[in-house]
Amino acid sequence: MYTAKAIIVEDQDQMADMFEDTLRLVGYDVKHIRDGQDAINFFETDNDENIFMIMLDINLPHVGGHDIYKKISTMPRYERVPIIMSTANTYMANKVQPTMREQDYLFIKPLNLYELQRIAKLHKPSTGKLKLMAEDIETDMALNPPNTPEEK
Repeated sequence: MYTAKAIIVEDQDQMADMFEDTLRLVGYDVKHIRDGQDAINFFETDNDENIFMIMLDINLPHVGGHDIYKKISTMPRYERVPIIMSTANTYMANKVQPTMREQDYLFIKPLNLYELQRIAKLHKPSTGKLKLMAEDIETDMALNPPNTPEEK
């Protein structure tokens, strides 16, 4: 089964649970990461083609959300994935907003969960589109197999 996935990077479990419930209602499969460094490690090694949304708290332990944003927003894998940044700190929000890409969002906490749901629906592809994308990847892999060492 092909499911659109969302990544939530949020250190406050109660807040993450609200985001997760909202995204699951829309039909996303959700992964929750609680720490900035863990998020960096995930995004550097991730190769899942079904990630269609990232929620990113700005104030995180070990690596701040804005630093994570600067890193992943330039990665080709995530160039079309909308990133929703959130913070309760309006000073940080004003500092971050000018650096954001066109497809990204900035929410001041507390979030309007109806707005989150609207945005999630807007960016979630249909199941049929996900299946076609997966078939395209499988076809590409069959036509262009990865390089393997030659047998001797």
